[in-house]
Amino acid sequence: MGHYVVGRLRHAPVSLPYFIPMPPFISIIGTMGAVIVQREPMEDRRTVLEVGIAGPLAGLVVAIPLLLYGLSLSALGSPTPEMLASGYLQEGNSLLYIAAKWLVFGRFLPSGGLDVQLSPVAWGAWIGLLVTMLNMLPIGQLDGGHVAYALLGRRADYLAYATIGVCVVLGILIPQNYTLLFLPLMALVFGPRHPAPLNDISRLSGRHIALGIVGLCVFVLLFMPAPLMLVQP
Repeated sequence: MGHYVVGRLRHAPVSLPYFIPMPPFISIIGTMGAVIVQREPMEDRRTVLEVGIAGPLAGLVVAIPLLLYGLSLSALGSPTPEMLASGYLQEGNSLLYIAAKWLVFGRFLPSGGLDVQLSPVAWGAWIGLLVTMLNMLPIGQLDGGHVAYALLGRRADYLAYATIGVCVVLGILIPQNYTLLFLPLMALVFGPRHPAPLNDISRLSGRHIALGIVGLCVFVLLFMPAPLMLVQP
């Protein structure tokens, strides 16, 4: 919704958000966020950047406090025999998630066979981090694609194809790493290239460059090489 609100404030031709359901085999997540259709090119790179960064920042303002609260309701433990026998979903670790677990539990996790057994609140907040991470990949009209194009212009196309390649490699090399294989497929369907704004000449101000760097830092803090793995017996 942050994407939509800022888009309207900047008079960008954006639609209401269309929420994307997750594939059935991981339907426990429910959604991959939302798509906002861009009816016409945006005005300039500044608008592209502001619209792109608004959604992730708004999401993190909600997700981080909920994550810390949810972790305080969670307990440490190991997979139970029932989980090992039937299989279970294992959430990935990002720098932000590791730091949050350290703040709550005073130790780096997973460690010594122990990890957090997430409470429902913590699980929902972690899903928020996952969706934000996927949306911040610098591909096409994902929010990360908006930020990348605002900073790099047409050179962002090379970054998009490189990102797709890295996702495919990680998805193949890391067992049960289906999430990163699904996203490049979706990106190729919707298009990995970002459309140019009407004014593709004006440079970004120092404030906008700093905002773009914030977006880069958000992606680094949220990136998970293996976001969600199905651990099978």
